Amino acid sequence: MQTEMTRRHWIHVGNACNVKCKFCYYIDSLTAKNNKTTEELKMDIDFLKRRGMNRIDFTGGEPTIRQDINELISYARQHGFKQVGVITNGVRMCNKEFAKKMIGAGLNDALFSLHGPNAEIHDGLTQLPNSFEKIVKSMENVKELGIKQFRTNSVVNKDNYKVLPEMAELIVKLKPKIANLILFNPAEDARLYSQDMMVAYSEAAPYVKKAIDIMKPYVKRINVRYIPLCFMEGYEEHVCNTYQQDYDPYEADNLNRERMHLGLPIVVYHIAKGFFYVHPSRYASIRLGLKPLMHEAWVKGSSGNSVKTPNCKDCKYDYICSGVSKEYEEFIGLHEIKPVPGRKIRDPIHFRRGYFNEY
Repeated sequence: MQTEMTRRHWIHVGNACNVKCKFCYYIDSLTAKNNKTTEELKMDIDFLKRRGMNRIDFTGGEPTIRQDINELISYARQHGFKQVGVITNGVRMCNKEFAKKMIGAGLNDALFSLHGPNAEIHDGLTQLPNSFEKIVKSMENVKELGIKQFRTNSVVNKDNYKVLPEMAELIVKLKPKIANLILFNPAEDARLYSQDMMVAYSEAAPYVKKAIDIMKPYVKRINVRYIPLCFMEGYEEHVCNTYQQDYDPYEADNLNRERMHLGLPIVVYHIAKGFFYVHPSRYASIRLGLKPLMHEAWVKGSSGNSVKTPNCKDCKYDYICSGVSKEYEEFIGLHEIKPVPGRKIRDPIHFRRGYFNEY
């Protein structure tokens, strides 16, 4: 059964982007001169290699607007990364020759940001005319050029949650390997726009479940992020929040991400703090290796922006659920969160164990 921790990481190349999505985390800094240099990014790649990572996704901002993107892809492949991808809006990869050069440099994975089932909704969210047409064309291009098992990200927000079933039907036609539904989670600059983009979990969950039902026979893996498990009863295997993330080979390693951006002392502090909150029964997991236990301690020790209701302690998901963000509490409230009775579940991948066995 699959219990290995992820060996994937994201390389953040900077915030610069060629679209301006309404819900963007960095919406006020898309033109900032904060992009890393080629050499800085190569140093990041070297760091991840030393840390045992073997898969990389370049993200931003928009990585495909960099002049050195093919050089970075080639560098990562030459240094032993067997899977190198981009997280992209597809605006540039709709040009087949451009996509061909990226794949020629070693690109063998892609994660496309698709936010609507049609141009009206997708273009409205990206605030770029024809962006829907371009992202669909980009997916067709990578399939024709040999990347058969690409992925999709869709940010679920107030403007698109009611059309998730239609989006699911489109995703089925596009044939990705993995489809991610990401509930809008205020962070960075997006905190300023929380009220405009946030949708209550109780309102979104029925549409999320309908979308899963439509995609499940055709899409290998469907993941839902940033939604408490109590809203996904019967669909728990699809929930990939902080506790589950490090067991998903298509998600980034959280410990290395924090170490890269904040330094080793912060990581050690969060792990040490979190050990006080790990349930004693979980120490038996050390037989599987120390890292799963360290990760669980890190989640508990670094959850300063998460909140739960007093009744969450009575929920069967309490030990494996991240709760909600403080922004969600502020703008939506906690009244809709109800504990689910039952025997307490302590294994963070209780519902997802073996989910990626074929990986």
